[in-house]
Amino acid sequence: MPDTGPDAPGAEGACEDTSLAVMEDSLRHGRRVAVIAATLFQDLMELHGLSDEWGHRLHHAALLHDIGFVEGKKGHHKASMRLIEENKDLNLSDEERLFVALLARYHRKAWPSRRHARFAALKKRDQEALCKAAAILRIADALDYGHAGAVGPLAVTVRKRRVILAVQCRSDCSAEVRRVGEKSDLFRHVFGRKVECLSLHD
Repeated sequence: MPDTGPDAPGAEGACEDTSLAVMEDSLRHGRRVAVIAATLFQDLMELHGLSDEWGHRLHHAALLHDIGFVEGKKGHHKASMRLIEENKDLNLSDEERLFVALLARYHRKAWPSRRHARFAALKKRDQEALCKAAAILRIADALDYGHAGAVGPLAVTVRKRRVILAVQCRSDCSAEVRRVGEKSDLFRHVFGRKVECLSLHD
């Protein structure tokens, strides 16, 4: 019987290859999410009123939000936060790195909460801004749910009670459309508008 345990020849290299593949996928996904987030940030400017500084923070968070996957899927948002906080090579100030880390932490699962020590320590205006940016990031992430670049260009229309996202699909993007519905809860809470996602095909 061949030796397939952790001490088997080549096992360590196989693990390294897997980790590298996970990291590469996370970064490719992050680049796509960053492009989508930039479009949403720009087209929703009148709604969110955030400064360019927050656009910069959102960009970095979009790029790095899934790096925690190198430690496994479960709790990867918290792992991403920790890895970003600990990385002094990101060319960000300590404050900027904290904001980026928190945005990565809140791209999924729990909303920002004053029960969370790092969030609670922020000034009120920064808490409000971070909630807005996190709401945008969650939708951008949903639009590349399959990590396959299924969604192409999108058009954003802001109405009184809803925001309409018309997305051009490169392939089947039904999962992305469904995921937007699931991850737009924070957006609806923060901005008081429902998000509707419409898929357009060539």
